[in-house]
Amino acid sequence: MNKNLLFVIASLAIFGSNHKIAAQCADGYVFEFNGKSYEIVSQNKTWVAAAACAVAKGGYLAEINNAAEQAAVFSAITNLNIDPANTASSDGFSSYVWLGGNDIASEGNWVWNGDNNAVTTPFWIGTASGTLVAGQYANWGFEPDNWLGAGPAGQDALGMSIINWQNGVAGKWNDISHNNSLYYIIEYNSLLDLTTIDKNTLIGIHPNPVQDNISLYNNSGSKIEKIVFVNSIGQEIKIFQTENAITQNYDVSNFQAGVYFLQIHLEEGTILTKKIIKK
Repeated sequence: MNKNLLFVIASLAIFGSNHKIAAQCADGYVFEFNGKSYEIVSQNKTWVAAAACAVAKGGYLAEINNAAEQAAVFSAITNLNIDPANTASSDGFSSYVWLGGNDIASEGNWVWNGDNNAVTTPFWIGTASGTLVAGQYANWGFEPDNWLGAGPAGQDALGMSIINWQNGVAGKWNDISHNNSLYYIIEYNSLLDLTTIDKNTLIGIHPNPVQDNISLYNNSGSKIEKIVFVNSIGQEIKIFQTENAITQNYDVSNFQAGVYFLQIHLEEGTILTKKIIKK
């Protein structure tokens, strides 16, 4: 697939419908590999909606072309320590993040199509006993199998499992219904200029709304000294001292349902505030 996208994320101008879509798309954890940037977005979207967000942000759903890229992406997912319950498939017996593959147009003809347009790159033909298209790469479990059959109920989109399941181990691919609502990975054809991105986009929380545990990831380069949970009337509910780790998890299961504000105190004195909803 030919995607000659040159951009700097801080100055990207998005017009028309793409601007509206971008407003609905969360920021995620950014990492780099082989001259490209990738973003793991902890926001539940169908495959089509995730592809639309990827395009609106200047990228496309990740297209894995070799074992080294697969290893780099899976390593980043592992480091992020995603709660599998928050990105679980209804039909794949596991938890997944979206990649840019599908066989929506023609059953059994798997293509890379991370921006969901007419330009595609075939990489696999058939089911689990199928074959690679010459020069391409795949990392299936004992899949694909189109378990739910043809048509709208079929399994026509590509997910990378983040945990073991009956037909594969964590990191392997599975075909699942494109109507699942999952986290997703965006690939960018150049390195994002992280120095120009506000720290609020480099320090994130997921899931939001939250039920029991909330994760905070820090890709800003600044050390977080503590985080403070404040209720809607300004009372401090809980203070956590933090460690210098990419991802940290916090138990909020005993919080009452409602709106809270998470104050993130950085070592240089900056305080970032994020609104969270406790279910």
